[in-house]
Amino acid sequence: MNAAKIVADALLGYDTKYIIVSGKLYSINPPTIRTIAGAARFLTELENDEGKLDVGKIECAAQALSWFVKGDLSLMEVFKEAPLKEITDGIETAVKLIDTKDFMKLSTLAKSLQKLIAKAKPR
Repeated sequence: MNAAKIVADALLGYDTKYIIVSGKLYSINPPTIRTIAGAARFLTELENDEGKLDVGKIECAAQALSWFVKGDLSLMEVFKEAPLKEITDGIETAVKLIDTKDFMKLSTLAKSLQKLIAKAKPR
């Protein structure tokens, strides 16, 4: 996809996805690094020490979805009362907006820089 199309889609709202939680419509924009980090903080708390889903920590999923929708915890109280399926579907929608190609490019660039730094000749 070229840069002009990406910008045009963003301005027109074509890159925004919508979810319904407890009968209310919410929009999710493609997540920023800050949004991903905020949501990830709570998603990592969903597992217990054995790596299994801890049903007692479902509130963490509501916190993560609040981060994806608003970029903060302002919707957490509303979301924690919603059905788990709606929260799960909302998080899935948000995660699908993350373009893995961008992360792959960053990874490749980081590896290239590491090689350049390692091979740098002193002057």
